[in-house]
Amino acid sequence: MKAKLLWTALLLLSLSFTALAGDKAALMIVAHGSPEESWNRLLLDVGEDVRRLAGERRVNDFEDIGVAFLEFAEPTICTVAEQFASGGIDEVYVVPLFIAPSGHSGRDVPAALGVYRDPDVIAALAAEGVRIPDTRLKFVIGPTLFPGDVIPGIVLDRVRACSTDPKEEAVVVLAHGDEYYRGYWDDLVHETGGFLCGRLGIEEHRGAFIHIGQSFSADGLPAIQRALERKKTVIVANLFLSLDLEAVANTCVLDFMGHRVTGEQILQGRDVRYCRALLPDSRIAEWVLDTALEMATPPPEPAQRREPPAGHTAAH
Repeated sequence: MKAKLLWTALLLLSLSFTALAGDKAALMIVAHGSPEESWNRLLLDVGEDVRRLAGERRVNDFEDIGVAFLEFAEPTICTVAEQFASGGIDEVYVVPLFIAPSGHSGRDVPAALGVYRDPDVIAALAAEGVRIPDTRLKFVIGPTLFPGDVIPGIVLDRVRACSTDPKEEAVVVLAHGDEYYRGYWDDLVHETGGFLCGRLGIEEHRGAFIHIGQSFSADGLPAIQRALERKKTVIVANLFLSLDLEAVANTCVLDFMGHRVTGEQILQGRDVRYCRALLPDSRIAEWVLDTALEMATPPPEPAQRREPPAGHTAAH
């Protein structure tokens, strides 16, 4: 009887290890998506860079690596999830390629994966034509780029390339922003501005949120003008993955005393230098892979509680 129970236990243990060994994981890199193919291409290139980097490092934690778009472009989150499921994947590590926590990373992406059920969010996604996958996949969702040190490092190089006389320069940090997650975005802009000034010897920095350019004339342009009142040169730090801030600035239109004028006309003759966006940059792919590997690493066992010695009584 004891031998039979022992063999049963060993068989169950063997099956457990077999199941664990058979679990297959994949990495899904999620971006927003755009009607502009050039923007989507930048994100697809990140996926290719991550695959190449995983090969160079001999990373075998992921059976597959794919880029998925929340909306506007293929492949969608649903498409990639279904491909993973049909390929026998069990668990998917999702790295949201967004600048900072927002409604997209905090609600839309989890809802599009089928792991967050809010009727209003589901209805909004359905109105955009977003399909939700019906699979048995387990999803583990990771953090956005901020908080973290990858954005400051990239932006530092971008601003340094534009800087020629730090004492005569000011930095204006422009980002998307999200009112619901305002604290994160305020920290991002102010910490980045302070970091740039400290490293480059620039004395003045400001920040503004312009969404994807719609608020540039109302918020971005005034921030640049105020900085120009104090310094001869303004360097505009770009906290977007791909947005061309110079194009946004030049084409924005304002009503001024009954006349329509562009940002280019308003800033004509002023020394305003626009940094390019975060992509392309190899550090983004490195961050994606490092983040996914950290997510896939089992958490440490909790520390064992130490029992008091026999006969010990707690003081009251």
